[in-house]
Amino acid sequence: MKRVWPVLLVVLVIGVGLLVWQSVTLKDDTSLAGRNRVVFQLQWTPQAQFVGFFVAKAKNYYAQEGLDVEFRSGGPEVNPLRNVATGEAQIGLATGDQVLVFEDQNTDPAKELRVVGTVFKDSLACFMSHAKLNVRTPADFVGKRVGVFPSYDTEHVLLALLQSNKPPIDVKSVQVVTFPSLAAFKDGSVDVFGAYAINEPIWASSPLKKSLFYS
Repeated sequence: MKRVWPVLLVVLVIGVGLLVWQSVTLKDDTSLAGRNRVVFQLQWTPQAQFVGFFVAKAKNYYAQEGLDVEFRSGGPEVNPLRNVATGEAQIGLATGDQVLVFEDQNTDPAKELRVVGTVFKDSLACFMSHAKLNVRTPADFVGKRVGVFPSYDTEHVLLALLQSNKPPIDVKSVQVVTFPSLAAFKDGSVDVFGAYAINEPIWASSPLKKSLFYS
């Protein structure tokens, strides 16, 4: 059974990828006439965490409600909240900590945002490391090279983990690597990788990781 589950995970991820590709490339069957256009700004590039939105479009659920939804990919250089505040998008997807930071920094009443719901009950952010390093607690991050994505949840979660440790850990005792690559994690340039539980850890444990995970 231990040999079977990695294969099942790979099949699941590949299946999700096909769904994403299909939903992005297929056109709605229903005419666009009379629909209200909505720009939906994603926080990252198309991947498994957004599959529910893509499938809904592929099945014409939005069209049935009179909506013409355009998905815009996110990434390191994209701030979904700013795009909503400036009117570039009507809906944006961001992490809870990003919303709080934006609200703290925003001084323009015209750019106030309203949170309408959450996608996941719990945060997907996690940290993964090679087993040989025996990283088990935040205290084990000391002296390690820890990869995070600035302004995204992995950075804020790292700071929260260090500050909530007893005793608190000075962030300066950790070598923070911004925007780490998976190749850097593979070759050991990054000891601890800030990841999403439904993405990188699955690829890392896959028997196909040499061709899929690190390429």
